[in-house]
Amino acid sequence: MATSHGGFIRVLRNPRFRRLWVGQVVSAIGDYFYLLAVPILINALTGSTAAIGLAMIVGFALPQLVFGIPAGVLVDRWERRRVMIVADLVRAGLVLGGLLARDAGSLWVLYVVGFLMSVASRFFYPAQSALVPMLVSEDELLAANSLSQLTMTASLLVGPALAGFAIAWLGAGAAFVADSASFVVSALAIWSIGAVAAPPQRAAAASLVGALRGFWDDLGHGLQTMFREATLRGILLSLSILQLGVGAVNVLWVPLLAQRYGVGPDGLGLVDSVQGAGMAVGALTVAWLSARASAVRIVAAGLAVLGLMLGLTGVAPSFVFIVAYTFVLGVALSPVQAALATLAQWAAPGPLRGRVFGTMGTLQQVASLVSMGVAAGVAEWVGIPAVYAACGVLVIFSGAAFAVLVREPRAAPQAE
Repeated sequence: MATSHGGFIRVLRNPRFRRLWVGQVVSAIGDYFYLLAVPILINALTGSTAAIGLAMIVGFALPQLVFGIPAGVLVDRWERRRVMIVADLVRAGLVLGGLLARDAGSLWVLYVVGFLMSVASRFFYPAQSALVPMLVSEDELLAANSLSQLTMTASLLVGPALAGFAIAWLGAGAAFVADSASFVVSALAIWSIGAVAAPPQRAAAASLVGALRGFWDDLGHGLQTMFREATLRGILLSLSILQLGVGAVNVLWVPLLAQRYGVGPDGLGLVDSVQGAGMAVGALTVAWLSARASAVRIVAAGLAVLGLMLGLTGVAPSFVFIVAYTFVLGVALSPVQAALATLAQWAAPGPLRGRVFGTMGTLQQVASLVSMGVAAGVAEWVGIPAVYAACGVLVIFSGAAFAVLVREPRAAPQAE
């Protein structure tokens, strides 16, 4: 594996990546203003947890399922930097629509805004994942992904606190304005990168039928490549198994803490902060780990630790143990995410990266929804601790599958 010898300092000396990273920092913090404002505002307008849940489905799960893979096809046709700029500017305008939600009768505005913003995000994130390997060298790629992971973790520690203070002081409307401004800053940062290579352009179709045929041809070619290429196939299968295990946490985490340990919102916030601290520590270890182990081994070992921590969480004797397990889980999670992204970027041919990351996101979402649905019913039958144990086993199995099925590419990614 190509290691990140220069670490974060080296990759930040790359002016084009540094500009992208600055945009990531600002936008990631801004995202928490929106993510916190929406449930607070819906709760204030309706007092309905079901209404909040519907906002999560409409604003996250549904757009990924419907648009994730098709967006990847289009990202591979368009210049990635421009896709990201347009997506940022579209979201900057859309999020201001939240200012129109003033009573329960205008709640639908938040649903429409959330859905359309998420559709734009389905274009932004595959384009970003495809752009990074075009800005850094192969041996800087793991460091770049690790820095991005550290940035997301830092935003988790800082963003909610800033957003909570702003909303308490100025109201939810201020959060929407702040998020809009963060998208504009991100768009300007990405624009400042300068031109990057555009993918080969398909000849213009003579008719709508021809355009649709070309779209489906591109989609089919991308899917065939992903499932024919052993490394990508192994990554997709392992990630699907992983999400079958961890998706259940989304519906069982709060009931576990409340029913078994009597923990309320304050304790939940503490655990989230501890996990964020663990992820920050984990992100700082990636360069050290990469000098001693392959990316495949980092992912496989990290998933084994994640699975063990999940299983132990379900039977923890006290809340103190929950906090400790969550910290260890966070430490293991960052290297897994950074190494996974790097392997996928190495393995995916440059012209297909949009489709690869769009498909990965969609398959993970499907597996997560299946996991949540099954867990909600099974937990009533066998209890939450047993479901956590089963989830832990699934995560460990995903690590074993990863170790067996995934091989690191021996050559650099295909140039664009």
